[in-house]
Amino acid sequence: MTDRQEPQPIETAVSGPQGAQQPADYTQGVGTRERAADGRTEPPAIRQLRAERDLLARTVAVYTRRPVSDVLAETREALAETETN
Repeated sequence: MTDRQEPQPIETAVSGPQGAQQPADYTQGVGTRERAADGRTEPPAIRQLRAERDLLARTVAVYTRRPVSDVLAETREALAETETN
């Protein structure tokens, strides 16, 4: 039997020396639960979209060496602009 390598989580799947030198700020702002304006929890489809958005923000932050919170803020602003247009 051949040994199979387990896939790495996105935070550690970075090539080059920068993978071990990530600032702790790269994980801030991700995983927080957002609620609808009236306090109800959101439907599963919305939670899934938010999880995908957060994963994308984490990926962008790793590759651009920027804090996830900054990437998420820019993403929210861009989404708000597209919703108003």
